[in-house]
Amino acid sequence: MNRALLALLLSAFDPLDAERPARSPVTLTFAVYSSTPDTIDVTSSAKTRIDAVWIGFQDARLRPSTACKGADAKAVVAGSFTVELVKHYATTTETKLEIARYCAFEVQLRRTKGRATGAPSELKGASIVVEGRRSDGVRFTIRSRLDTALALRAADLEGFAIPDGGAHWIAGVDIARWLESVDLLEVAADGSRGRTVVIDEKSNTELLSRFNANIERGVALFEDRNGDRNLDAEERARPIASRR
Repeated sequence: MNRALLALLLSAFDPLDAERPARSPVTLTFAVYSSTPDTIDVTSSAKTRIDAVWIGFQDARLRPSTACKGADAKAVVAGSFTVELVKHYATTTETKLEIARYCAFEVQLRRTKGRATGAPSELKGASIVVEGRRSDGVRFTIRSRLDTALALRAADLEGFAIPDGGAHWIAGVDIARWLESVDLLEVAADGSRGRTVVIDEKSNTELLSRFNANIERGVALFEDRNGDRNLDAEERARPIASRR
C-alpha cells in the first residue's frame, strides 16, 4: 500500500469511534390538542376558545431502559426553554441521541422570567399561563407557578425506541384535561381588569388547585408518524409514554 495513503487512513481513524454508541436524529415538538374539541379547543367554533398556552420548562430528558432508575438520563433539551403551543413559538427542537430503547420521558416545569418572544407579563414568575374566552365571551387567564417534574412512563414494558433512521415525537398537552373540573363560568368577571376572569395564586385559588392537579395527567408523549409536527387523531390514539 502507498505510504501516503496508509498515513491518511491512519490519521482519519479514531479508536474512540468504536467505543462511541451510534446516534440518530430526534425531533421533539410540543403541541396542544383537545380530547373534547366541541367544548374546549383552540378553534373559534369551540364553546371555550383557547388563545394561548405558555409553558416554561427545564431539561427534557430520556431514561434508557437498561438503567431506568439510574442517573444517566439523556438530554433531549438541556437548560431552560419556553414554548407557546397555539402560535407555535419555539415548539420544536432537534438533537441526536443514542440508538436505544427508553423507559421514560421527563421534563421539569420552570417558573420563567417572561423574556420569550410575545410572552405576556403574566408569564413572569409563572410556569404556565393559559389565555382564552369562555362560552359567554368573557376573557380568562389561568396562571400557575407549579414547578413539579412531569414523569411520563413508557406504555410498553420494553420501552419506546430511537431507531437507526431517527425518531419524531410530540409532547402533547390535552387542554381539555387541564381544564377538567375547572368551571370557568362559576367565576364572576372582574370589571377592573376589563371583564376578565383571573385564576392564580391570589384569585380563585380553589380552581387553580384543580387545574394544577390535572397538569401531569394531561401530558403524554406521542410518535409523530408522518413527521409533520402536528398531532393527528390517529397518532394520539396510542401514546408511547404517559403518566401511569
